[in-house]
Formats: sequence, structure tokens, C-alpha cells
Amino acid sequence: MRDALAAAAAVIDWLRTRAAGGAWPSVDVAEGGADDPTLARGPAGVVLFLLRAYETLGDESLLADAAPGLATVAAQRGGTAGLYSGAAGRAYVLAEAYRVTGDNRVRAAAVAAAETLLTHVEPPDLYDGLAGIGLVLLDVGRSLDMPSFTDRAHESAAALATAGRPVREGLRWVPEGRPEVPNLAHGTAGVAYFLAVAGEREAALAGGAYLLLT
Repeated sequence: MRDALAAAAAVIDWLRTRAAGGAWPSVDVAEGGADDPTLARGPAGVVLFLLRAYETLGDESLLADAAPGLATVAAQRGGTAGLYSGAAGRAYVLAEAYRVTGDNRVRAAAVAAAETLLTHVEPPDLYDGLAGIGLVLLDVGRSLDMPSFTDRAHESAAALATAGRPVREGLRWVPEGRPEVPNLAHGTAGVAYFLAVAGEREAALAGGAYLLLT
């Protein structure tokens, strides 16, 4: 545990050297600045790390470190609807920030980001598709007491459950126009995980059965 905390402290120190205008630009690549609206490469991921570090270490300065990036995330638009690629990731981070800070302005931003997800029909995967969006809607709906979000998540889960393609003894989900991969990010593993969380037990188990055979 001590080594893990020391490593986290080293990451925090490094992030402080990289902070720039509410963002943490990536090293030697174009992505990751204030204009990058993604959880994968933009400031949302760093803000989430700093929030978790604050909850673990109790150091109030970490909230101050996160504040400019949080303002950037709240103001961002664009990208896809996906968890790692767009609005779903931002909604999750903003909802977590509201849970930690109790700031109603952050809550309003989380609700606004989540509301953009209600009409999206995306590929099935977790990274930038319906499984990741559904996970966020479930989490945000519960944490912010917004039943419309959880209802939409369960609708998405039911749709995904019926969209699985039978194969041998299970089900698989393959995004259109993409190669088939069974992994968590883009394949059946991520979809099955969302279905399990959403209570679509039979389809989730069928996805697991397929994964056991791959």
C-alpha cells in the first residue's frame, strides 16, 4: 500500500508540472488539451484521478488542483456520446465531482451532459457505444436521483439483449463495420458487463458463455 501511495503522489507531482489552463496537455501528441472533450485523453480523466486521490488522501489541495480542469469539463461540448470518447464520460466525471463537492453548478452540468445521451443510438460497445452510455446513465441516474436516466439505461439494456448474435452456446455483439474483438472496450465482454449490471442476466450469461469459448 505504501508503494502505491508513493506512486500516486509522484503522479500528482508530475500532473502539477503539466497543468495548463484547465487541462493537462499530453506529451508529444496533439490530444489531451483543453479542447479535447474525451475521458480517454482530455482533462476529464485527470479530474477523475484527482477526485479519487482526494478521497483517498484527504488532501484539500487536490480539489484545488482539480477545480480548473473541472470547469473546463463542465464547459465542454462535442465529441461523440461515448463513455471514453464524449458526453457520457463527461457526465460521469461531473456526477462524481458533484458527489465529492456538493456543488449544484456541477450537478447541473452533469444533468445537461447526461440529457444529451437519452436519444442516442450507438454501436453496442463499452468504449464509445451503447454499453458505456448505459453504464453512465445507470450510475448518474442513481447518484443524482434522475429516474429518466435509469429508465433509459434499462431500455438500452433490453435492446442490446435482443441484438446479440447467437453463436454456438452463447451470444456475441459486433459493432457494424468493425472487426470482431471479444474484449472489454469494443467487444462482447463490455456489453455483457453492462447487461449484468443492468439486470439482463440471461443475455449477460450468454455473452459470458461465448467468451469462455473464444
